[in-house]
Amino acid sequence: LYFEGVPLIALNGAGNWLMERNIRPAMQIVMDARPDNIVFVEKPIPRCRYFLASQCDSSLFDACENRDLHIFHMVSTAKKLEDMTIDETEEPCEERELLDRFYKERWRGVPGGGTIGVRAISLARILGYQMMHVFGLDSCLSPEGVNHPYKQDWNKPDKRIFDVWCEERKFSCAGWHAAQADQFYTYVQTCGELFSLNVHGDGLIAHIMKTGAGAERRNPEGE
Repeated sequence: LYFEGVPLIALNGAGNWLMERNIRPAMQIVMDARPDNIVFVEKPIPRCRYFLASQCDSSLFDACENRDLHIFHMVSTAKKLEDMTIDETEEPCEERELLDRFYKERWRGVPGGGTIGVRAISLARILGYQMMHVFGLDSCLSPEGVNHPYKQDWNKPDKRIFDVWCEERKFSCAGWHAAQADQFYTYVQTCGELFSLNVHGDGLIAHIMKTGAGAERRNPEGE
């Protein structure tokens, strides 16, 4: 796809992973507020557009100051995790009021749940992309128990692993994997007519797309 001219969008550390393999992403998106995320943007990528969420640590904005830098907002007033996929609500929200004043109400939020994997699909669609190939959005552990193809130490504390079932197939998931799968399923059910996704791989998200089924979560004791 890359050598056919398809623009690549890298999420978080995938930008460094791609550049180490001489593959240049056209865009990089970072969403989390952790200062540790500075490692994702320390090395500049030539001719790359950077999209940082407004909640990102200020050090990331400083590092990208002289680059093609853009900001996006993921403001939600949802009461429950399951409701975070659609957050265009008129309920009072301090963050929305602040953004309304700053932008004179000329802004829009990027909906899509609590992880960058789902929000990035929304952001890409807002930017005009309708057909997307998705790589690495597995939302489960690999058979070897790995949660990322590159080193990401702050995910090591994910000790509690759930058994998640989808159409009689079992996946091993950390809590955020399982929540992401739930949010992805709800998001696609609600907004799926707005874009076309080809989810590559053999992970939980790909299986959800293949079967059209949701995921049933169980803890290791089967409760």
